[in-house]
Amino acid sequence: MDLVRFIVNSAVYLVFFLVSWYAMGALDYEKCLKQGHVRQAQILYVLLVCALAYLAGSFCPSCTDCKRGESLSFWRRLCG
Repeated sequence: MDLVRFIVNSAVYLVFFLVSWYAMGALDYEKCLKQGHVRQAQILYVLLVCALAYLAGSFCPSCTDCKRGESLSFWRRLCG
């Protein structure tokens, strides 16, 4: 069961990493960066994508309680 949970969590984080990478392309962050600091800007970009993917990937299972194995979802407990 732990292997299945690991594979599912890894797939969720990978999907959110790809979605975050795609979504960050819509931002014009170059206006906020100094000229000539290309390497540092690229590192910042990757770190922001990783942080966004981690936050989104951690939020998704917490809403459905997949990590705890509970049958009731977060939304059922919230509304009921």
